[in-house]
Amino acid sequence: MTGTRLFTGYKAVTLDDLPEEAWTIVTGGGKDTRASTLYGLVGWLHRCVDIRASSLATMPWTIKRGETVLLTSDDGITPDFQWMETLPDLLYRTEAAVTLTGRAYWFRE
Repeated sequence: MTGTRLFTGYKAVTLDDLPEEAWTIVTGGGKDTRASTLYGLVGWLHRCVDIRASSLATMPWTIKRGETVLLTSDDGITPDFQWMETLPDLLYRTEAAVTLTGRAYWFRE
């Protein structure tokens, strides 16, 4: 086996030893690097947020008054709890907002 080099003589190269042109900043195509902006541009980020939010939105839940169970996710929605029809969607959007921006708000009507 002549002419094959298996060892270059270097034990290790530190990151500081690399030249400046070895580094490229990748941000998604623009100067706006907020997670909420990149969410629409980066496929794996969108999928990760979707997995988290979907998992939270499908968790079972129970509404209680003291020890009395008023409603569970397995029950049908009663007229007293009509606002609960959109709870899974609200939980999805809340988790997505918290994941991307660190905050979420609900408006109580």
